[in-house]
Amino acid sequence: MKNYYYFLILQIISTSFLGCENSKKSKKPVIFLKIDTLPKKKVGEPCRLKNIHTHAIWGGHLDGGFWFEFVKKHDEIKYRFRIYNDYNGELVLDADFLVYQNKQKLFISNSIDIKKIFFMYKYLEVNDIELRPIYPAYSGTYWEVAKKNGF
Repeated sequence: MKNYYYFLILQIISTSFLGCENSKKSKKPVIFLKIDTLPKKKVGEPCRLKNIHTHAIWGGHLDGGFWFEFVKKHDEIKYRFRIYNDYNGELVLDADFLVYQNKQKLFISNSIDIKKIFFMYKYLEVNDIELRPIYPAYSGTYWEVAKKNGF
């Protein structure tokens, strides 16, 4: 299901512009109400590439970001995400992530529950809760580099 912004456009037009028979006698305005829906898109959000899942959400700013695909919830502190580059769609990291602060729990069951997301290679921040990747990861270019560097 796609998210939409709802725009409300209110136009007040004099009846004299409508070509009504009584337009000279009536000075009451006619109110037209038009509601348009436009796809929700964050500022700076790039076009979704073909290999990016439709449920993936973009997180970033004008200078770039990542696409985040929520894959699976193992339990209240362990989640699987796939992270893609926004400019070429390359899979950066496919891994399980563990909530870093033991007392905090992350309550998400799908991408809609994610309000804020941020990735800095060593950690993932979702709704202001820090998660750390669990290695070995499933795949991704970051994981391949980490393996070569002896992680």
